[in-house]
Amino acid sequence: MGESPDAMMKWVNNSIDDPSYVIKNLSEDFKDGVIVIKLLEKLSKQPFPEKYSQKPTNPFIMTQNCNSAVDFARRIPKFNYQIDGNDISSGNEKKIIDFLNALKKINPNEFTPVVVAPLQPSIKRGFSTPSKSVEVNLPNTSSQQLSLKINSFTNRQNHCQFSQDDENKMISQKSLVVVSEGFDTNSVPGSKFVLLLANNIKEFPISAFYGMDNWFGIELKVSIPKLPEKCFSMCKKVQSIVLPNTVTDIGLHCFSGCSFLRNIDLPNSVTSMEDFCSESCSSLQAIRIPTNVKKLGNNCFSKCSALRKVDLSSSLISLGDLCFESCSQLYSINLPKTTEKLGKSCFAGCSSLDKIEFPVTVTSLGESCFANCRMLKMVELPKWLDNMGMNCFQNCTQLVNVKVPPRYVRKMKGIPEETTIPITKVLLFDEIKSNYFNGCPGHIHINIDIK
Repeated sequence: MGESPDAMMKWVNNSIDDPSYVIKNLSEDFKDGVIVIKLLEKLSKQPFPEKYSQKPTNPFIMTQNCNSAVDFARRIPKFNYQIDGNDISSGNEKKIIDFLNALKKINPNEFTPVVVAPLQPSIKRGFSTPSKSVEVNLPNTSSQQLSLKINSFTNRQNHCQFSQDDENKMISQKSLVVVSEGFDTNSVPGSKFVLLLANNIKEFPISAFYGMDNWFGIELKVSIPKLPEKCFSMCKKVQSIVLPNTVTDIGLHCFSGCSFLRNIDLPNSVTSMEDFCSESCSSLQAIRIPTNVKKLGNNCFSKCSALRKVDLSSSLISLGDLCFESCSQLYSINLPKTTEKLGKSCFAGCSSLDKIEFPVTVTSLGESCFANCRMLKMVELPKWLDNMGMNCFQNCTQLVNVKVPPRYVRKMKGIPEETTIPITKVLLFDEIKSNYFNGCPGHIHINIDIK
C-alpha cells in the first residue's frame, strides 16, 4: 500500500531540501512540473538535461514541464511505473503518489538515468535557407542490413543520431535523407522539418520518433503501411504532421502526448486507428477520420481538451471505450448512419456537448457513455436500441427532456412485442431515472412510449 499524501510531501521536501521549493499540496504544487524536475535533479545528482520553464503560467507549458520530467524518469533503469505528464499537470493525486512511491523505491546508487551519448555522424539543424538537404550514408554491414534505431535520435543538442542495435528491426540498406525547409529552432509559425527515409524502408520500429521534442512540423515521404506503437508519441513541440498516402494503420499510442499538435493530415488510405492513438493531444482542434475507418479504438482521442470539430468516417461502425472522453471543447458530433455501437464512457466529460442525434442503426450505448455532459439538454434514444449501460447519462445536469423508444422499454421489462400488458409509467420512470439518468435534474421529463 502506498504512503499517505502527508508522508510523501515530507519525503519530497526533505529530498529537495530547498526552502524555495516547499510543497504543501500534492495535487496543486506538482501541476507546473517544476517541483518534479527539482526532485529528479536531487535524486539523480545531475542537472536536468533540457530547458524548461521555471515559472510557467500557461497550462500547455505546465504540461510540457511534466512531460519532460516523466520522460526523464523513464530513463532510470529501475523506474517501472506508467504515468503521463497530463496525470501530474491535471493534479491526479493517486497517480502522483504512485509515481513518487516508484521513485522512492529506487536505490540512490541506481538512480542515474540512461542518457544517450552523441554519435557520429550528426546533422546540424537550424537551416535558414529553404530546401537545403543533406544525405547521410550509414556504414555497411557484412549482411548489407542495418538496424536503424530511430528511437535513439535526439535533439537535445540540436543533432540527430542513430546507432546499430541487434534488438531492433532490421531495415534495408544505408541511406537517410533529411530535408529542412525554412526550419529554425525558435518554432517560427510555418516552419517545417521534413524527414525523408529512403531505400525501400518498409517499416519503422516501435517508438521510432518518440520524444523528438525539438521538431515543430513533420512530413513523411516514405512508402510504409503502418505507423507502429508510440511512433510519434511525446513529440511535445510538433504542431503538424503530414502522412504519406500509403499508411493504412495508425498504431497504439502513435501520437499520444503530442501536446502542441494542432493538425494531423490523415490520408484516405487509413483503415485502422488503434487504442490511445491520439490520446492527450491537448492542442488538437479538429480531426477528419478517413472514410475507410470502420472502428475507432479505445481512448482514441481521450483528453484532447481543445478538440472542437470532428468529421467522422461515413462508414464508421464502432467507437471504442473512452474514445472522446474529456474532450471538453467538443460541442457537437454527427454520428454517421452506419454507427452501431458507442463504448463505455465514449463521450464522458464532454462538458460542452449540447446536442447528440442518434441514427437508427445505433443498438448499443456503453456504461457512462455520456456521463458528465453538463450542457446536454435533450436526448432522443435510437429506435432500435438493444443495450444501454448503467449511468449512461449520469450527471448531465441540464438534461431535461428524454425520449425512450417503446422497443427498449419492452426489452428492459422482458415483455414480448406482441403482448399488450399495461406498464405503469411511474414505476418505469423511477427505474429508468435511477439506472441511466442518475444525477440529472429532478424535474427531468422522460417520455416513455409504451405503445
